[in-house]
Amino acid sequence: PVFNPRKAELWFARLESYFVANRITSQSTKFAYANSLLPDDVIEQVPDVIFKPDSDSPYDCLKRKVIRVTSLTDQQTIGQLLANIELGDNTPSQLKRHMTNLLGNRTVDKRPLYQLWLRRLPQNIQQILAIGDEDVDFDRLADIADRIYERTRTHSVSHIQSSLTDEIAELRRTVDVLTKKIAQLQFLNTSHSKCRGRSRSRRRRSPSTTRHNICWHHRTYGKQAKRCTPPCNF
Repeated sequence: PVFNPRKAELWFARLESYFVANRITSQSTKFAYANSLLPDDVIEQVPDVIFKPDSDSPYDCLKRKVIRVTSLTDQQTIGQLLANIELGDNTPSQLKRHMTNLLGNRTVDKRPLYQLWLRRLPQNIQQILAIGDEDVDFDRLADIADRIYERTRTHSVSHIQSSLTDEIAELRRTVDVLTKKIAQLQFLNTSHSKCRGRSRSRRRRSPSTTRHNICWHHRTYGKQAKRCTPPCNF
């Protein structure tokens, strides 16, 4: 019989009917049959009993282990397999396909898968898609989520670009104001320097400069002056 992980006990019951019909009683022979018929994804979950089968009852141990690992609820199975899956750079529909591919041939209820997928989406998309219908058209919802996601992402990029443009314009205005202030300060500083230069030149007098054309030597020493700087009318 074809193995159904959701009905493992029924599968083993049918297999054991085959053993009875063919008078197979050996634990080793039963183990070999079951090992050859179980799908790879199930065998991968019970490597301990495959590599080191029980010496007394290998078939019974294999049967118990397989039933235990396949008896998880759909939600537990999905949670274990997809616990670390995130949206990342994927679109919602790409995330859905990735999650479905990871489940392989496992038959699980779509509702837990949908709920896990929904929790991986941005908050605004979750709020839009959080519907109460039990019968979820998963593919259609993934397409809707893609459209919302694309519009949201485009709006975010436009908003960022608009903000950057505004900031650059504000920086340019600030630079223009600062440039004008610097130019004004340079002009005032130059004008002040010229005024100070003219004031100093007016105050500075040569020793030979006198009132009424009398040189400094005669104005200071009178007739005892030993030098005279022309023009001098002393």
